[in-house]
Amino acid sequence: MIMNENKIGREFAVKLDALEKLSERTTLLPPWLFQHDELLKSLETARCLEQKKIINTINYTHFSDGHVFVLLQHLVYKESILLKAIPEPCMGNELALHWLEGDLSELKLANFIFQYLIIDDGQSIILIPATLKKFDADGLRIKLLDTGYALGERKIRRYQCNGVTAELIQSGFSVKGILGDFNTRGFQIKIDVAKSVILNWFNPDQNIMVHLYQNGNSVFSSYCRVIRQIINLEHKDIVVAPIDDAVHRFRKKSFRNPRRQLIPAPTFSFVHPFIGKKMVREVYDIANTGFSVREDDDDSVLLPGMIIPELELAFHGISQIKCAGQVLYRQKEDDKNILCGIAILDMDIDSYSRLTHIISSLLDPHAHLSKAVDLDELWKFFFETDFIYAEKYRHIHAYRKDFKEVYNRLYVDLPEIARHFTYEKNGHIYAHISMFKAYTRTWFVHHHTSKILDGRLTGFRVLKQIVQYFNGIARLPSAKTDYALCYYRPQNEFPDRVFGDFAREFGNLKGSSLDLFSYMNFDRKTNQVPLPDDWSLAKCTMLDIWELERFYMYRSGGLLLDAIGMKNGDMVDDDLEKQYQRLGFVRKCDSYSLNFQGQLHAAFIVEQSIPAFNLSGLTNGIKVLITKPESLEWDVLSRAITILSNPYKYQEIPLLIYPAEYANSQSVACEKQYQLWILNLRDHENDYGEFLEKRFRIKFK
Repeated sequence: MIMNENKIGREFAVKLDALEKLSERTTLLPPWLFQHDELLKSLETARCLEQKKIINTINYTHFSDGHVFVLLQHLVYKESILLKAIPEPCMGNELALHWLEGDLSELKLANFIFQYLIIDDGQSIILIPATLKKFDADGLRIKLLDTGYALGERKIRRYQCNGVTAELIQSGFSVKGILGDFNTRGFQIKIDVAKSVILNWFNPDQNIMVHLYQNGNSVFSSYCRVIRQIINLEHKDIVVAPIDDAVHRFRKKSFRNPRRQLIPAPTFSFVHPFIGKKMVREVYDIANTGFSVREDDDDSVLLPGMIIPELELAFHGISQIKCAGQVLYRQKEDDKNILCGIAILDMDIDSYSRLTHIISSLLDPHAHLSKAVDLDELWKFFFETDFIYAEKYRHIHAYRKDFKEVYNRLYVDLPEIARHFTYEKNGHIYAHISMFKAYTRTWFVHHHTSKILDGRLTGFRVLKQIVQYFNGIARLPSAKTDYALCYYRPQNEFPDRVFGDFAREFGNLKGSSLDLFSYMNFDRKTNQVPLPDDWSLAKCTMLDIWELERFYMYRSGGLLLDAIGMKNGDMVDDDLEKQYQRLGFVRKCDSYSLNFQGQLHAAFIVEQSIPAFNLSGLTNGIKVLITKPESLEWDVLSRAITILSNPYKYQEIPLLIYPAEYANSQSVACEKQYQLWILNLRDHENDYGEFLEKRFRIKFK
């Protein structure tokens, strides 16, 4: 009896759903016929509700600007109909209601008698017996009895939707509609009768692609199966259910950043894109790339494929972080619990850094990401580790005040264009690595140095931190991050092992590349003579860049032109330049070509930044890419460099020359060489992590 009653109750719920979707109308349509009288004959098996709970339910409906249904029966034909009504506040056992349908004079209400008040709370159908006190075209007044009944209780709560448009596509045909109601087992889409003729071309036995939009933005897209179709007077409703319990948003990785279970657990809150109501869930575990939550099966609202444009992660007493996410999977853990995984699609760089810091500090309390640093301790650390050696200090000591000021702004003010990773214990720094946004889509990694702590090498600790940071940031569109690069001296064993060996062993120049440069501090007064006849110096044209690319791909095949953005003409775009300006810094990049009789002989990348940004000045100088080293003499090249050095205020500027052997061929004394290492983060950051894991036993999992 109970199983049959629940089945009837669910069918009744479908009828209520369909009635719910009748749009507002100016003329009266025939009321919805109620054809489940057998349901009313089995109330003895239903769950009873006391009057107090019924009154509270009615008042909540009023408070929520909702409505109820009134079940009426024809005196002669014994047919039952449903009409919608708005309840007044209920303070006792009497209740006044007004018709929602408008003018009901044509219905001849005198031919009907009152049977029940009906409320659909999303979880069950509530039948409320009452004694009729007043009944007319404006509404009715009833006296509630002591008991009501809950029928047709759904296993999963159903939610009404608002403002979500739908598009159904199958084999080249498409039709648009509106999302009516939703739960994780299926949802109902109503389609205007005038358009529903197209549905005759749809095969209900075949899967259908469903796209859902909120305010024109996609919030769901997946193949679904058709469960049933419901024909109304104004709409044809289609009930569909997603096929898959998981979507594959990103390519599979051999390892993911570790997830942690935090105590107390963070909360995850969002306005549901289908329902329009705020939802709150506890986070089960979390990484800087995503998190999972547990839901009660009967109150689940997370659907695989659903996009959440804005969600908030709240850490008790620590931070609130906003981001965009997408539900990737649902896994049934037991009869009551569902585990849902959510990927972070986008967030701003500060939020991403704060989230990464929270998780990494729990993994290792000595690991810190972009926290305010004791600058005296930092400078002492740089000198102790020989990171600032005598020759380097010779070039920077005259500007030490500038360096101190800039580092105060970088390590205390913590601007979003720069990040630093430290390994500390008891206020002392044992390892450090930092980076800044040097180009539109590229981070410049530098200042990696360390010392021993309790007999352990700490340099790998901060290297692990930065790899885990990159492992998630490349996914975030707003971060504009595709590449990471760093310069190191080839004779320095540690960076050559951790960076150089990877590029050499990986063997894919589009994944990681190495380019060797000669380095010198160029005196701007070296050759203040105009260029010889037939030589010209001008801004690079597209033809110049094309010729440079041909040379570079033939000579190197690496990532330099991609990483600095020269191929796309956005080395430092307006957004990044303005970001630096807003923070009181400078960042500019321009490209120039040196031509002889129309033939490209060299290209110049003229970069400007505050000299203290990098201790070797590698982003405040000129890169020279020589395409015809055999026919370009140093005398001509140095004249061009002198002309281009006008924007710089210091007498000496850093100069990087490629190919590195050009300097020797011209008998030009260079102080040292730098190896430029570039990693494609968009496609191969996971490969680099695998290399470190296997070669140096760094545990990422």
